[in-house]
Amino acid sequence: MVVVSPLNALVKDEIKRISQGTLTAAALNVKRDHSNSGNFDLEIGDANFSQLQKAEYDIIFMHQEAFLSCKQGMNLFQSSPYQLAVKAVVVYEAYCILEW
Repeated sequence: MVVVSPLNALVKDEIKRISQGTLTAAALNVKRDHSNSGNFDLEIGDANFSQLQKAEYDIIFMHQEAFLSCKQGMNLFQSSPYQLAVKAVVVYEAYCILEW
């Protein structure tokens, strides 16, 4: 499951709660590219990149830019492992998404 949320505090609380059980969770963030291109780079934080590439996390929390405006994120979520593994996309605070 992919949960789209712009709220870092919510994400941190949810990951902490989830990690106390049997599910695995990761948070993806983005940072603006330092050049003037306006692009975003994917930040994986504490996530294991190999597990991330194989879509092995039960729940992934991310900002909307992580897969709408970030080439790395779009490539990740359009890969075969994600096409097979993702069963739901949950958008929390949908009004924060300016463009779909």
